Amino acid sequence: MRPPITGLDHLGPDDGVHLLHSMGDTFAVMNTLTTKDPKTAIIIGAGYIGLEMAEGLTARGITVTQIEALPEVLPTVEPELGALVHDELVRNRVDVRTHTLVTAVDRTDTGALTVTTSSDGQSDHLTADLVLVVVGVRPDTTLAAAAGAQLGIKNTIAVDEQMRTNLSDVFAAGDAVLRAFADLVQDAVRQSDLVCRYGGEEFAFLFPEIGPAETEKLAERLRVRCAEMDVALPDGRQIKVSVSIGLADASECPIEIALKRADEALYEAKRLGRNRVVISGEPPAAEA
Repeated sequence: MRPPITGLDHLGPDDGVHLLHSMGDTFAVMNTLTTKDPKTAIIIGAGYIGLEMAEGLTARGITVTQIEALPEVLPTVEPELGALVHDELVRNRVDVRTHTLVTAVDRTDTGALTVTTSSDGQSDHLTADLVLVVVGVRPDTTLAAAAGAQLGIKNTIAVDEQMRTNLSDVFAAGDAVLRAFADLVQDAVRQSDLVCRYGGEEFAFLFPEIGPAETEKLAERLRVRCAEMDVALPDGRQIKVSVSIGLADASECPIEIALKRADEALYEAKRLGRNRVVISGEPPAAEA
């Protein structure tokens, strides 16, 4: 879904304007960061992905302005928690503007990007080298609705206190699986390894100071432990899950290229039946 902001219909990654809806979109952002070296950025949206973008850009020394139309950042949580996150952003020198609606994004003759905002009846014009738009994502619940699942606010799947849907034996267990996997990762990887959430149910890992063979052993150990663990549902029942892993060597290429190769290997692992490790550049294994 493209948010109703004037200018997004003709501005894109080549202009420094990025809509983040998929992992592929993040590769385009990485390319802009590498080739254009922006010094200032405006992030439209302060949900989970918007906050992760703010953290990452700030860590790169980029001056960030974060804009949220609702009264507080991270609007899916309690306002008190959102306020704490707001304070942390400010402490890290992010210019946070809540209750602010973005109406237009334009590119001036000099090449600068201009973002027009409206707040309390007052208009403002902000300039930046990079604009990230991380709003306008809607849940894809078409399959669930076709199966008879009751939908709730904004077409999300309706659940009760135990995360049960109206369909027999169908639970909204994604959060439980993500929490269990995060706990497993914390216990399985080394202290020097870097791990971050990279999209809906995907994680990115960086294993420094070891070669491909050792990395494959780490990934395989993680895959086996994931297949062996039990994930508890809110009603006390337990389920089994699996993980598919794509690996790529980042020692001889830019990180964005390595991420793209790892992503392609991940989808190859899924195509081959899931619950496996695939290394980028290796011939595909014969399907059973």
